[in-house]
Parts: sequence; structure tokens; C-alpha cells
Amino acid sequence: MKNRLINILFSLSVLLIFTLFLLKGKIVFYIPAVQLLLSIITFVIDSKRLRDFFFWPLVTLSILFLPWPVQFIAPLSVYLVVYALVLRKDKNREKWLTPGILNKPVIIMMSVVIVLTSASLLLWYFLADPDITDLKNSFPKSGLFMLIIYGILFSVFNSIWEEFIIKGILWDGLEQLHLHFIILNIIQAVLFGVLHINGFPRGLTGAILAGVYGFLIGIIRKKSKGLLAPCITHTCADSTIFVILALSM
Repeated sequence: MKNRLINILFSLSVLLIFTLFLLKGKIVFYIPAVQLLLSIITFVIDSKRLRDFFFWPLVTLSILFLPWPVQFIAPLSVYLVVYALVLRKDKNREKWLTPGILNKPVIIMMSVVIVLTSASLLLWYFLADPDITDLKNSFPKSGLFMLIIYGILFSVFNSIWEEFIIKGILWDGLEQLHLHFIILNIIQAVLFGVLHINGFPRGLTGAILAGVYGFLIGIIRKKSKGLLAPCITHTCADSTIFVILALSM
């Protein structure tokens, strides 16, 4: 009964992340307060399960008040410090922060996803002809060398913090609900898609494409049993995005 109640509270806390992108006005500022309340209730019921909750009020507050990419880096940094000092010592939980394996089946799967993703991104860009002025304006204007450095840093670190959050922290929490893998993968993929509604690709079509991509990365996460393969695959996709944006300037 206790675990079922905590699982319901965790589901509500994650669901509130979705509403953050769907609601407008001052009501969104109540979302982190509700998530914090859910965290406190969980701590009272079972303090060990607090690890599944406390990150989400942090990331919601960051999304509301901090610019990209600090809105993801800041809460993730706090979580990783707590994870290193406290959470990784919990012998009753599998450690999600692990590289996993890179065997032949996983590498083949990664290669297929990388090729399909790059082709899909190019196709979307030429067919949708999107307004991506805001993304291009975020690029440095100080020469080719700085542009290349920016591209490398963006491709590597953007993939790391997104995969750590979605395929790491969220995945770890969803596993405690004992969901079927397909259901778990759909949930994280939908959130991945929603988070990219204003990214590249963007809009409803972009969110759907990102969701499908997130689902495929979830399969790689499952097969590789770690985060190295998802991060490498994601880095390749972000590299394609960077090249498209750089050439369109």
C-alpha cells in the first residue's frame, strides 16, 4: 500500500512536467510548489524514495526562471552531487550512472539510428523550412574556430545532460513503478518530445519526431544497460543539427 501511494505521487510529479509546456499564465508557477509538496509527503512516508522526487521541483524551477542551457545544467549538477555523496551508496537500488556495454548488436543499432536520424533531420529542415533565427542567433559571431569549438561543446554536452536527465534520473524513477518496458519507454519518449517542442526539429511535428527518436534511444538504453551508447548516439544527432544550423547562417 505504501509503495503504491508513493508510485502514484511520483507519477503525478512527472506528469506535472508535461503540464509545464501545455499551460499558460501564472498557474505554471504553482507546479514546482506542488512537486515540492509531493516530495515532502514522500519523505514522511518513506525517506528512501525521496531520491525519485527531489530533482523534479529543481528542474521545473530552472525551466521557469533560468535560460537554456543553465536550466538543465543547474539542477542536474545539484542532483549529481547528491548522487555522488549519498544516493550511489544505496545498495538496494541499481546504479543508473553506468556506461553499460558497447557490443556488436548495440553498435549496429546505434549506427542505424544515427543514419535514420540524420536523414530525418535534413528532410524536416528542407520540407518544413522552419524559422530557426533564435537558434542561429545563439551561435558565436567570433570566427570559424570559435564556431567549431561551440559545435563540439554543444553536441557533446547537450546530449549528456539530456540523456542523464531522461534516460538516467527519470528512467531510474520509472523503473520503481515496475512498468512494462514498452510503457516506460513511451513515457520517457513523450517527455523527451515535449521538451524539444521549441528546439530542432520544432513544433508539433518536431516534438513527434523527437519523441520517436527518444523511443529508439530508449531501446538502445535498454540493450546497452547504460548511458554511454545513448549519449554517443545523441551526440551524433546534435552534430547533424549543428552542421545544418551552421551551414544555414
